[in-house]
Amino acid sequence: MRETPFSWRNATPGKPFALDLTLPDTAYDLAPGHRVGLALTTHDVLFRSENADDAPITFSSSPTDPAFIEVPIR
Repeated sequence: MRETPFSWRNATPGKPFALDLTLPDTAYDLAPGHRVGLALTTHDVLFRSENADDAPITFSSSPTDPAFIEVPIR
């Protein structure tokens, strides 16, 4: 498991903004049938947060700029 906090202090609540993230490299050997997960949250007890505990977070994409997650496999 890996945690990487990101903050956007100048973002306006309720107003969409473009977001590109590069997560730190990490490697795992997964047994056949196991899955990889990605958790995104607005609050983490291990890090200082300026968001309310129930702050909503929404992700979307458009046909001209589709969202994707790239996972290299060796």
